[in-house]
Amino acid sequence: MRATERVESLAGLGVSAGPQVHPAARYSADLVSRINNWLGILTSNKAIANGGTRATVTAQKDVRRETLQRKLARVRYLYCFASDAGESNPELERIGFQRKRQPGDAQPQPLPGAPATLTGNQAERTLTLPESRITRPTSSPGGSSSAASRRKPA
Repeated sequence: MRATERVESLAGLGVSAGPQVHPAARYSADLVSRINNWLGILTSNKAIANGGTRATVTAQKDVRRETLQRKLARVRYLYCFASDAGESNPELERIGFQRKRQPGDAQPQPLPGAPATLTGNQAERTLTLPESRITRPTSSPGGSSSAASRRKPA
């Protein structure tokens, strides 16, 4: 007998105690009602714990999600079909969809600035970038820095 089954059977015995049990050995009415609530929750969730009901619920959820995705695709199609702009229709943004950009609409990627000279002071344990006048303490006691991560790849 597993521990959970043992606890469940003992709880059932404690709740079902009748007149044959001495009144001093019986549980209080408050405790009996709490055990009854616990047993009710346990027995109602046994099917889920065994995987029976949960698989059904998951399958139903998947079907509903796929149905919703199909409906959303139809809505997008109808919005695009009704406009001369097609998938670039600005109305798509109003209903929560992302419209397709026209060539040249996207902003170019920002380019990194010119590399700066990084100087380190071992006595003060700081790194200094002259252009921005930012001074930061080094992270390692050996004086090494993470300046390599700021360099452009070769």
